[in-house]
Amino acid sequence: MRKSVSFVLACWLLIAVLYVRLLWPRIAGGGGSAMSFGMEGMVRLLCLGIIIVILVDHLNRFSFVFRYEKNFITTILAFLFLMVAQVFIVGNISMNLQGSVKYFYYFGFLAIALYGTIVYSDHSIRTLLNASMILFFSVLIFYPYLIVNSGQDPLTRLLSEGNREHFLLGASNEDAHFMTTLFMLVFVKVRKHKLLTIALACLFYLALIYNGTRSALVIAFLLPIIFYILYKRKFVMSAIVVSIIVILTLPYLTTFFQSKFEKDLAILDNTEKVVSGQEHGGSLAFRITRVWAPTITHTLKRSPFVGFGSNGFYLASQKVLGEAASPHNFFIWTFVNWGFIGLFLMLMLFYIPISYAWKAYMRESNQDELFTIIALLCAWFQFIVWSMVANSDNAEGWVILCMLIVFSIAIKYKDFSRDLLSTHEGINRKHA
Repeated sequence: MRKSVSFVLACWLLIAVLYVRLLWPRIAGGGGSAMSFGMEGMVRLLCLGIIIVILVDHLNRFSFVFRYEKNFITTILAFLFLMVAQVFIVGNISMNLQGSVKYFYYFGFLAIALYGTIVYSDHSIRTLLNASMILFFSVLIFYPYLIVNSGQDPLTRLLSEGNREHFLLGASNEDAHFMTTLFMLVFVKVRKHKLLTIALACLFYLALIYNGTRSALVIAFLLPIIFYILYKRKFVMSAIVVSIIVILTLPYLTTFFQSKFEKDLAILDNTEKVVSGQEHGGSLAFRITRVWAPTITHTLKRSPFVGFGSNGFYLASQKVLGEAASPHNFFIWTFVNWGFIGLFLMLMLFYIPISYAWKAYMRESNQDELFTIIALLCAWFQFIVWSMVANSDNAEGWVILCMLIVFSIAIKYKDFSRDLLSTHEGINRKHA
C-alpha cells in the first residue's frame, strides 16, 4: 500500500500538540488543562515550523490539489486572509497574532493532508482510524480507575446524578463528547472482534453514565439507532418503527427530560431573574441569557462582519460580562471571533466534507465500505451536537474537526486514488 509520509507526520504532530497541551500541566504540577504560552507555545511553534517546511516542499503539487479541491482550498485561503486582515482591522496585534498561531497550524495540517488524502486515500483512512483509537482510549482508559476509586459502591455511583467526572480533558462535557464522537470510528476498527466490541461498548457506556453529561448520554444511545437506519437504508419503515417507539415511551421520556431540564425550562418564566443573576436557571438557561445573548449583541453592534479576532470571544465576554466566559457553542464562538464572514467560511468547512461523506454513502454498495462511511456520518452528527452545547473550540475539538474533514475527503477519493497516480503526469510517486 502506498503511503504519504508527510501526511502521517503531520497527523501525529497534530496529536502531539494536543497531548502536550493536556498533559504538561499535570506533569508540571499545574491543574486543569489551562496552559501558559510556555511549553505549549514552543511545541506548537516547532510543529508549525515543520508544517511550513512540508508545505514548501508541497508547493509543486498545489496546482494538482487545487484542480480537485478548488472550493475547499479557496475556503481555507479565505479564512487565513481574514485572520491576517483582522490584525490590522481590529487592532491588538500581539493578542491576535498569538491567538492565530494555533489556527494557522490547523489549516496548515489540512493543506498538507489534502495531497495525502487524494492520492493515498486508503492509507490516510487507516492512519486516521488508528489515531482515533489512540485518542479514544487516552480518555476512556482512566474511567475504570475513577469508578473503582470513587469511594462509593460502583453501581450506586454510576446511578447517582451529577457526577461530572473527567480526567484528561478540561471538563466533563469535553471528556464525554470527545469519546462519543470517536466511538463510532473506533467501532469500525474493532467490529470484527465481537467480544472486544461488546466489552468496549459496555465500558464506554458505563464511563458516560459515570461522567454524567446529559447531551452526550442522549446522543450515545441514539447513535446505534441512527447507524441501523442508515445501514439498512429503509428510511420509511425505520421512521415508522422509531415513531411507534417514541409514542410508546413518550410519557417516560417527558418525565425524564422534565426532571433533567427543570431549571432550564424555568427560563421561560424567570428570564429577568436569570439575566440579573438572581437565579441561575440551569446551565442552558445561564448560557442563553448570561453568555450567548450578550456576546452576540455586542458583536452585532461593534464588529458584525469580521468579529474581534482569534481571541475575540474571551475578550468580548470579559468586556460584556466582566470575566472571560466559555462559549459552550462553537458557532457563536466563531461569529464573535470572526463575524459573519468567518461564520460563513466555517459553515463551508463543515458543509463541504459532510456533503462528500453523504454522497459517498448514497453511491456505496459494498457493505464494509458502507459501514465506515456511516460511522463517519454518525461522528459528524455527534460533533455538530458537541459544537452546539459544549466547548469544541478547544484544542481537542479542533483536532477532531481536522480529522473528520480529512476522513471525509479521503472517503471521496477512495475509488479514484489509483487512477490519479497512474494518469496524472508530474505526481511524485515516491513518498510525499
